[in-house]
Amino acid sequence: MKKLFLFFLLIKALQMQAQTPKSILLFSEKKTDYVISISASGSPYEKTAMEIIQHYFNSVSGISLQDGGGKFTIQLKEVGDRLSPESFTIKNKGNNILMEGNKKGLVYGAYSLVEEIFGCRNFAPGEKPYCPALLRLEIPLPLKIGEKPAFRFREVYSMAETDREYMDWHKLHNLEDLWGIWGHSFGRLVPESLFKTHPEYFAFYNGERHSTQLCLSNEDVFEISVKNLDEAFKENPDAKYWSVSPNDNSGFCECPLCSSSNLKDGGNQGSLLKFVNRIAKHFPDRTFTTLAYNATARPPLVTRPEKNVIIFLSNVEIARTFPVDKEASAKAFRRNLEGWSAKTHRIFIWDYYTQFTNFLAPFPNYFTFQPNFKYYQHKKAAGVFAQLNGPEYGDFAELKTYLLSKLLWNPTLDSDQLTEDFLIGYYGDAAPFVKSYMNKLYGFAVAAGTNLDIYGNPVNNYRDFLTPENLDELSIIMDRAHEAVETQAVFSKRIEKLRLSMDYTYLQQAKFYGTRKHGIFTKNGGNWEIRDGFADRVNRFVQQAELFGIKELSEGGISPKEYGEQWQMIFTTGVRDNLALNSEVQFEFPFAPEFPANGVKTLTDGTPGYSDFSFNWLCFYGKPMIATIDLGKMTEIKEVEINFLEDIRHRILRPQNVKLEYSLDGEKYTAAGLDQLSPPEEEYTVKKIKKLFKNLNFEARYLRVTAENQPALPEFIFSKNREPMLACDEIWVN
Repeated sequence: MKKLFLFFLLIKALQMQAQTPKSILLFSEKKTDYVISISASGSPYEKTAMEIIQHYFNSVSGISLQDGGGKFTIQLKEVGDRLSPESFTIKNKGNNILMEGNKKGLVYGAYSLVEEIFGCRNFAPGEKPYCPALLRLEIPLPLKIGEKPAFRFREVYSMAETDREYMDWHKLHNLEDLWGIWGHSFGRLVPESLFKTHPEYFAFYNGERHSTQLCLSNEDVFEISVKNLDEAFKENPDAKYWSVSPNDNSGFCECPLCSSSNLKDGGNQGSLLKFVNRIAKHFPDRTFTTLAYNATARPPLVTRPEKNVIIFLSNVEIARTFPVDKEASAKAFRRNLEGWSAKTHRIFIWDYYTQFTNFLAPFPNYFTFQPNFKYYQHKKAAGVFAQLNGPEYGDFAELKTYLLSKLLWNPTLDSDQLTEDFLIGYYGDAAPFVKSYMNKLYGFAVAAGTNLDIYGNPVNNYRDFLTPENLDELSIIMDRAHEAVETQAVFSKRIEKLRLSMDYTYLQQAKFYGTRKHGIFTKNGGNWEIRDGFADRVNRFVQQAELFGIKELSEGGISPKEYGEQWQMIFTTGVRDNLALNSEVQFEFPFAPEFPANGVKTLTDGTPGYSDFSFNWLCFYGKPMIATIDLGKMTEIKEVEINFLEDIRHRILRPQNVKLEYSLDGEKYTAAGLDQLSPPEEEYTVKKIKKLFKNLNFEARYLRVTAENQPALPEFIFSKNREPMLACDEIWVN
């Protein structure tokens, strides 16, 4: 009897297996048995998800997916907190498909269905998604897709933020949707305008009050902050986060009460976190973020964040060549993350993925994305703000935005496969060459020991991974990429856009080389001329940059049009006569090694500096510039011109005074002129300060120029640990 029962069970199981479909046919030859349905009440998320699926179903099949009357159903259901936040599932029940999601998770699920089942791709913000035209779509069973985010906050600050569908497709957040007050917020909490009447609200150091930061132990500062926050809550009641964070400068308060807090907690993070905690306790139903950045990056020794406080930890100081878990310069950041993690798991990471000073500069950091996010996930970080170049275009912007977006949602995805998928879909037949270019560029950086610096410059990389020889090799690869797609307009334009990085690097480095090989000018029969084809190359770069909609070449920087105008000035000025050209120079105090320019030859190489201090300028921290020039023989001197840079934002200031002396023998010097300069003002336009000693009438072999640095940084850019910097590009003698 028992054997007979088992026999019937086996027969039943085989019958059920035979009835279970191995796949479902979603459509074939412009016919479908499927309809789509949502609940009777139809939540906003259900309606949006339905519209998404209907639109892309039509794109791939050429037919409409109706909301009733079919044989089988794609059912969409918002299930609230039955699933974790933003998560979703997609599964089959026989031939029916059920998609469930927690609020916005249902929208994310719709886009995952469109991508993973329909085969569509959204490669780049502002561009139309790609969808294949299919005659038939069969889905293997069982259908089981279930996803939830690796991080609860995910933002890629890039061109993505100009395209709402791209952000939803790739499951990204936007700070403007989440924060009522974002970033450096002390100025919002207690306006700087109160400084004149209430200096006691602000930081005390060097014996007096300054408006750089707040005095966090002042009771009125707390009360004013609470009042202003309460008003902000009413204006934006749906905001999820509120930032209570220092201003973006140093100059923290050192009054006795603030100093006592800082002493107990090992730094400025002490008084800051106590202040943030107090506000968090006052508003227990609100969530606050605070920046652990520069002077507040280290975890406090004693104080712990309240449960409604999130620590926003920055790694602004590290190089980007290697992942953060291996990068040598990230040691302090790793230690800070470990320390904060011991106190709270409510940590967001503020990470950086572009070169802010040169958006178009080659910056091959794409192989660090996945290991970085895996590391943050392992350390239980709750969110990541991955900062690219905002709405502006930068090097490999489309690929970087795509990879960062995908991996922020799920760091375990196959990064190589994601890259391959993108390159083939976005660059077509040029994909193998673009991949070769990527690998070669990163290989050059690693082999040369390059520290990829978010505030670097491709000019200074002429010494390591962007040598003329390497640029030539990379250019050949890009030529082949273009040849592979030159008859395909869409792909061809994308390669031209990608190549702007090489063109920009070539032009920038030419400013450094000047009259030397690879420079702007060449000598022809005793006259300096612009190299053949160079002006055309500048014009072509400007035209293409404008054609591709590029507005800024750096953070807060100039436009392509202004860049072209700068080049026209360079061409018009040409090469100046200079009796000191190629003369030997000696310095009493060394120049800053991180800005070596052309070394000791910089001041007499005939190549002027431009608005960017990081090349063609010799810089001196705190100390005066005392430069002695050996003209090689007795020379009649009528005029001496010295140019200095003033870039207030980067704390580069005009000198206090400039003194000119001359000598016949290099031992005994005679004064030829002394000029006292006016103090620097709070004006952030980068400009040259020219000091001209004219109507001179002496003969000398040696000239000595002494430029005294400012004694201290002015109040408006004060930094306790920074000294004024002086920058000089050339000494012109006639």
